[in-house]
Amino acid sequence: MKIKLSGSGLITIQIVLIILKLTNVIDWSWWLVLLPALLPVALVVLAFLTVIVALACGVSAGEDE
Repeated sequence: MKIKLSGSGLITIQIVLIILKLTNVIDWSWWLVLLPALLPVALVVLAFLTVIVALACGVSAGEDE
């Protein structure tokens, strides 16, 4: 069984977690409830920082020494 979580899967999980939190079914903190929405943002920030560090170190895609 292969599990593939697409964008719509994350949205569904996010909506379910928010509904469960608002109806007091789960007693999680809001940062855990909002984690499915924050993961893509964190990945974009991580990729951006990786590019910045690579450029600062002088690494380029087409650079040959």
